[in-house]
Amino acid sequence: MGLVAAMSSCMAVAGGILVALSAKYSEAHPEQTGMQKLKPLISFNIGRVISYTAFGALIGLLGSVVTLSTRATGS
Repeated sequence: MGLVAAMSSCMAVAGGILVALSAKYSEAHPEQTGMQKLKPLISFNIGRVISYTAFGALIGLLGSVVTLSTRATGS
């Protein structure tokens, strides 16, 4: 369920940004071919994946350092 919720919210936010970026770039560079217009979209997605990975690694590192006591977890 978490994966479905994460994917839908990610597509809603990143998709809107990506569509706006694409429209502005195409408007500013009408002379470029289709493949040349893909460059900012590819860059956006590479940056997004790298930043999500880095942020996830930081959260994982924090999670490995901070632990709850057995009393707090009810174990």
